[in-house]
Amino acid sequence: MFDPLNPEFDYRCGPGEDHQRMNAADFTGLDTVQFGVISNLTLTALLSDRLLKRVIFETSSLANCEAQSTTFDSCEFYSVKIDQGNFQDCTFVNCNFNAPGQSPSVISGMNLKGARFIDCDLSRVIFSRCDLSDCEFDNCLMDQTQLSTCEYSRHIAKESWICRFSLRRSIARKVTFASKRLNRAVFDHTHFVECDFSDADCIGASFIGSVFEACDLSNADLGEIDFSRGELIGTDLWGARNIYGAKILDTQLSALASSMGFSIRKDWDDEALF
Repeated sequence: MFDPLNPEFDYRCGPGEDHQRMNAADFTGLDTVQFGVISNLTLTALLSDRLLKRVIFETSSLANCEAQSTTFDSCEFYSVKIDQGNFQDCTFVNCNFNAPGQSPSVISGMNLKGARFIDCDLSRVIFSRCDLSDCEFDNCLMDQTQLSTCEYSRHIAKESWICRFSLRRSIARKVTFASKRLNRAVFDHTHFVECDFSDADCIGASFIGSVFEACDLSNADLGEIDFSRGELIGTDLWGARNIYGAKILDTQLSALASSMGFSIRKDWDDEALF
């Protein structure tokens, strides 16, 4: 196991004034890495099946890293570039990617299949060309997080896609999901503020207990969504492509219809009429 006071590891990982490079050999025999600072460093390493706890990555580059099934616990990523690597089935718990006053971290071209982000601050992070179809975000903060070039559904056969993306119990502000395939994605108990879902395919998606505040859902396909116990605040649904089969509570129906330019009245059988 790793000794946090091991001077050899401190020497290998910095911080130092000179740009440092590491490779897989630097992590040989280390199952757990904790209380380390990796600063101004280019890291190309095999990190699979390890635990990294309370490690700080500052202005570093993690390029072509293999980190399958690794757990990052209470780590901090400041102005980090994570590029063209494999982080399949990794878990990030209580990690902070947000460094106010510094350039945002960039996660580009990564294999994130099955990755989980739990209790993380992902504000201002730029996810570029990542496959998020099997990713899970739970109780995360995503303020101005950029996801517009990512994919949420995986092509499994001709005309067939699968989406296992989930964003639950989180806060998302100014995040764009426009024109994305989000069919059957899970967005339960999430507060969306000024988010863009225009032209998105949300067929069968779950938004149970979620709040849309000042969001754009125009021309989105909302067929068969589950919006029970949800709330609309200043959200424009006018022009939504489809709401057939959507599950909405009676108390939400009037607000939903009004936002789409309809009015509702009850007939003699107490059924809602548009």
